[in-house]
Amino acid sequence: MDYTDIYLRPRKKESASPQEPLRSAQVDSAAESRVEWMLKGAFSVQQLLDRVEELSARVCMFDEKMVNLTKLVKLAQGIQEEKEADIRFQQQELLSRLKRLEQACARLEDMETFKQFIISKVQETLEDAHQAFLSDLAKIRADGEEQAARTKQRIENTVSDVRRDVEERIASLWGEAEQKDLSRQEAQDTLREKLRLVESSLRDLEMSVGRDYSRVPPLQEKIDGITQSLSSLEQKVDKTAGTVVTLGNEAKQARALLMEEIETTRQWVTRNLQRVKQHVEVISSDVEQLHNGRADLSARISRISCQADMECKKLRSQLSQKALVADALDNLVQKEFYKVEDVALRHQSLRTEVGAVKDV
Repeated sequence: MDYTDIYLRPRKKESASPQEPLRSAQVDSAAESRVEWMLKGAFSVQQLLDRVEELSARVCMFDEKMVNLTKLVKLAQGIQEEKEADIRFQQQELLSRLKRLEQACARLEDMETFKQFIISKVQETLEDAHQAFLSDLAKIRADGEEQAARTKQRIENTVSDVRRDVEERIASLWGEAEQKDLSRQEAQDTLREKLRLVESSLRDLEMSVGRDYSRVPPLQEKIDGITQSLSSLEQKVDKTAGTVVTLGNEAKQARALLMEEIETTRQWVTRNLQRVKQHVEVISSDVEQLHNGRADLSARISRISCQADMECKKLRSQLSQKALVADALDNLVQKEFYKVEDVALRHQSLRTEVGAVKDV
C-alpha cells in the first residue's frame, strides 16, 4: 500500500484522466482491508499458538503433579510396609513372650504336680510307717502281754496248786500227826521232802519267770529301735516337710513373678495394640486421603485431558481454517501484487508514451 501511494502520488499530478484517481483509491482501500484482514488472521493465529503453548505448559504441570503424587503414593506404600513389618515384628515378639509364659506356666504346673506328688508320697510313707509301727507295737505288746499273762497265769496256777497241795498235805499231815503220834517223824521227813519239792518247784518257777523276764529286754530293745527309727523317720519327715515348704515358697515366688510377668506382658500388649490401632488408623486415613486425592486427580486429569483434546481439536480446526484463510489471503495478496505490478507496468508504459509525446 505504501509503495503504491509513493508510486502513484507523483502520477496524480501528471494524470489528466478523471478515472485514474478513483481507480487507485479503490485499489488502496481494498488492499488496506485485505492487509488488515491478514493481520487479524495472523494475530488470531498467534493467540491460538500462545493458547496451545499455555495448554502444553498446563499439561506439563499436571504431568509433574502426577509424578509427585506417584512418588507420594510410593512413599506412603513404603511407610505402610515399614509399619506392617514393625507390626509383624511386634506380633512375633508377643508370640515368643506368650510361648515363654506358656512354658513358665507349664513348668509351674509341673512343679505343683511334683510338689503334690512329693506330699502324697511323704504322706503315704508316713502312713505306711505309722501303720507298720502301730502293727509292730501292737504285735509286740500283744505278744508281751500274752506271754506275761501266760507266765503269770502259769505262776499263779502253780502257786495255787502248790499252796493247795501244801495245805492239803499239811492238813493231812496234821491229821495224821494227831492220829498217829508214832508216825510223826516220818511225816516230818515227808513234809521236809515235800518242802524240798516245793522249794525246787518254786526255784523252777523262779527260773522260768526269769527266763520269761529275760525275753522282755529284747522286746524293749526292739521297741526302742522302732522308737528310734520312728524318731529318725519323723526327722526325715520334718526335713521333707521343710523341703516341701521351701518348694512351696519358691513356687509361690515363681508364681508371683510369673503373674507379674503376665501383668507386664498384658500391659505391654495393650499398649502395643493401642499403638498399632493408632498407626493403622493413621495409615488408613492417609491411604484413604491418597486414594481420594488420586481419584480426584485422575478425574481432573481425565477432564483436563478431555478438555485438552477438545481444545486441540478446536485449535486444529481453527488452525486449519486460519491456514485456509492465510492461503486465501496469500493468493489474494499475490493477485493484488500482480495487479499492482500490472498497474505499474501500465503507468510505466503511459509515462514512456507521455515522454515520447512531449518530445514530439
